[in-house]
Amino acid sequence: MAFKDLLVVLFGDESDGHVIATLDCLPMFAQAHLAASLLAPIPDPVFVGDMMGGGMALGEFIMQVRKDATASQEKIRLALSRTNLGYEQRLVMSQKLTACDMAVTQARHVDLTVMARPSKTGSDFRREVMEAVLMESGRPLLLLPPGWKTDGAVKTVFVAWNAGREAARAVGDSRDWLDVAAKIVIGTVDAKPGPRGHGEAPGVDIATHLARHGYAVELRNIDSLGAETGEALLDSAEAAGADLIVVGGFGHPRLQQALFGGVTRTIVETSKIPLLMSH
Repeated sequence: MAFKDLLVVLFGDESDGHVIATLDCLPMFAQAHLAASLLAPIPDPVFVGDMMGGGMALGEFIMQVRKDATASQEKIRLALSRTNLGYEQRLVMSQKLTACDMAVTQARHVDLTVMARPSKTGSDFRREVMEAVLMESGRPLLLLPPGWKTDGAVKTVFVAWNAGREAARAVGDSRDWLDVAAKIVIGTVDAKPGPRGHGEAPGVDIATHLARHGYAVELRNIDSLGAETGEALLDSAEAAGADLIVVGGFGHPRLQQALFGGVTRTIVETSKIPLLMSH
């Protein structure tokens, strides 16, 4: 299946131009229509003093958000005009929760959503949008790391495999990428045989399944040596020369992820390689 519809979520910052330029370099998107959706969150109203004064302050905030969004839209238009992509521009200017909901709605009507990945020190809003789209859209999400450069070729795809539902969904959603890759590396971390999940030989079943589809597959069962699982996966992907990491997102409850970190958060916030994620 060729990509026909893409949603690109933009935030009016320096990452916008990099995301657009990267998409223009990837041949698999050459025939796709791109909806470039700028999210411009309006602050929640906080009334200090009399209601009239608080209302006026909010009105000033909204005017400033609109002014900034207009300037960002023009920069986005110029960046898009330099590409060979077919595109349309959208603007979502609303409070954060509504903006997340609208991003999810738009994501449900495309083949793939693309955005710059969140970082440890970046805005919470970008992370909230990412989590909403990943968890609620039912569609795959491509996260691009800052400064990532590509010649357009996707030679090696690294599949982060834990034998869970989310990982299986991610593999299914990655078939377009697997079709163009020269090699697929299946990576497990500290995987143990068992009747659920991995079965008798961790990674062997999914490697065999992909090999039956004609893919060149290599299995790497990684010993973390005490390192965090996400770090071990990223190190292995970099060592393999991966151009893309396929990973299931939030295999554990999100509250647990928020309290204790979690593999998904580590990978999302620190990966130097693009991530194709599904839930």
